[in-house]
Formats: sequence, structure tokens, C-alpha cells
Amino acid sequence: MLGHVASPFSAVVRRNIKNPPEPLEERCCPDQMVGTLGQLKMDGKITQRSAVSARKKQSAVLLVLESPHTSEFIGSPGPAKGRTGQRLAMHALSLSGLQESGNAPLVLINAIQYQCSLGAKTALYRDEVFLATWREFGRSDFVARLKALHRPNDLVVCACTEGKCARSGVSLRQLVYAAIAYALPPGTRILRRTHPSSWFCQRNRDSEWPVFGT
Repeated sequence: MLGHVASPFSAVVRRNIKNPPEPLEERCCPDQMVGTLGQLKMDGKITQRSAVSARKKQSAVLLVLESPHTSEFIGSPGPAKGRTGQRLAMHALSLSGLQESGNAPLVLINAIQYQCSLGAKTALYRDEVFLATWREFGRSDFVARLKALHRPNDLVVCACTEGKCARSGVSLRQLVYAAIAYALPPGTRILRRTHPSSWFCQRNRDSEWPVFGT
């Protein structure tokens, strides 16, 4: 019987976190399509999920989050479950810049597909684990996935959280935005919006955060 082979993510965690919570969630949360923005608005929640390989030729909205937390690993892993998914479904179509995109399919992408929070409160481990993973393999993996997913006329939304590490001058969403701009052709439209957990009010849905403080 073959022994357990640790994921590259768990190896990063064990090198950077002293006594991490056990057992580590080592499953990868795949990028998924979750229907059109109009259908999501009608349903008020995510009711369908499919592999990105099933996407047809039409242009889509690619919405980027930072990393999956706990709800995303209940059952089969999938991005934006729980409250995040509900608020996303209810409010994405009223997000500034997306009001005319009702017929566009929504593709959900996590910049890092592993549970950087380690299943604990996000303030404890998420940012440190995200940054370590980003340095070792997360950024290159994200860039490769995004290049493979993106098609001409797609609209990209960077809706990552800022992260607590922003206090020290490093923001998760700034890192991810820079990687998006690097990966995609010049002139690609990239919206910068707050995390879906804050979309309960229109002011947050209209808000656009600055790039590197500009």
C-alpha cells in the first residue's frame, strides 16, 4: 500500500506555520461556472455548478476571489459557498460595471485554490499562508489557470479581500490584481470590487479600490 503523498500546499503550511491545525484540508477547490448573472439573480443563490471545461464560446464574467474558507469544503469542494455565494448570487448583477451582463455566464476563480485559513478564523492564518503559498507556487499556478480560462471580450472582476497584512504594506488583492494584469493582454477590462461578503449595500457594490494606493 502506497503511503500518503502530501500536497504541495501542505508542505508550504508545515514549513511556515508552527503547529498548524490538524488535519489539514488538502483538497483543491476547483474553478467553476455557476450559471448566468441573470439566473443567479432570479434564484437568489447558486443552484448549479459545472466544470470550466464545459464552457461554451460566449464571453463570460471571470470573478476572482482570494482563497476558499470553510463552507467551500463542505461536500465536494466549490468556490463561493455559504453566505458569500448567496450574496454574490443576489447582488452581482447590480455590481457597478456588471448591470448589463445578465446573459453572461459567471466563472468563479480562487487565486489560491487551497484553504489558506486552515479552517480557523481568517485573522489567524489566512494571510500568512496565502503569502507563503503565493511565493512558492500560488502565483504561477494562478497565472497559468487565468491565461487558460480567459477569452477575448471576457470581463474580469478582482473581488479579493484586502487582508489584514495590508497594514504592513502587503495587500492580498493588490498582489492578485497585479498578477491578473500581468497574465492578460493589455487593454483587458479588469474591475476592482470589494469582496462579495460586503455586497449587502449598494455603496460597497459601487466601490472601486485604488491600485497600490493611487
